[in-house]
Amino acid sequence: MPGFLQRLMPKETDFFISFQKQADNIVAGAAALTTMLEHYSDVAEHVRRIKDIEHAGDELTHQIFRNLNQTFVTPFDREDIHELSGPWTMFLT
Repeated sequence: MPGFLQRLMPKETDFFISFQKQADNIVAGAAALTTMLEHYSDVAEHVRRIKDIEHAGDELTHQIFRNLNQTFVTPFDREDIHELSGPWTMFLT
C-alpha cells in the first residue's frame, strides 16, 4: 500500500516548502511584534518591519494558492491546504 500512496503523492514538495516558509514568516512577525512591545522606541521602524513581514506573508499565501490551483493531486485535501494558508494572513494584518 505505501508504494501506491507514494505514487499518488505529488512529486514536488513545493507545498511543504511553502508551509515552512509561511511558518518561518509568522515566527518572524511574532518576534518583530514582541521586540516592538518590549523596546517601545523607534516605533515607526518597527511598524515598517512588521508591515514588510506581513507583505511577505501575503505573497507566500498567494504562492500557495497559485500552486494549489495548478496542482491536480495535492498532498492532502485542498480545503485543508486552504485552511492552513488562509487564516494566517488575518493575524498579520
